[in-house]
Amino acid sequence: YGDGQLKPSVKNHLRQVRSRIFAKLGHDWTVKEMAELAYVSPSRFHTVYRAAFGISPMDDLIHARIDTAKNRLCNSNESVNRLALELGYKNVTHFCRQFKKITGMTPVEFRKTQAE
Repeated sequence: YGDGQLKPSVKNHLRQVRSRIFAKLGHDWTVKEMAELAYVSPSRFHTVYRAAFGISPMDDLIHARIDTAKNRLCNSNESVNRLALELGYKNVTHFCRQFKKITGMTPVEFRKTQAE
């Protein structure tokens, strides 16, 4: 894990870790847990993750959750409440706030614009 360019093997390992995280979007992930999957310290994980993907691990997780939510809002009738819980949010208000921050719309507004 030298600084600068990441070795292909390190990047590949991080991609595998990222896939495992994204496979369980409903899990209440912490950077510490993510780092344990990668067998590095949380601070080291944060640094190499950002170097590999250009985004912090938590921001990447949030974006993956919101992308999944967008997809499900378009392709299902499940409630925003249920969707938030399934994507790892304990609080639907927090989910709606994050969704709006990223998309510029609330989940309900987003669903309406997709249905038009």
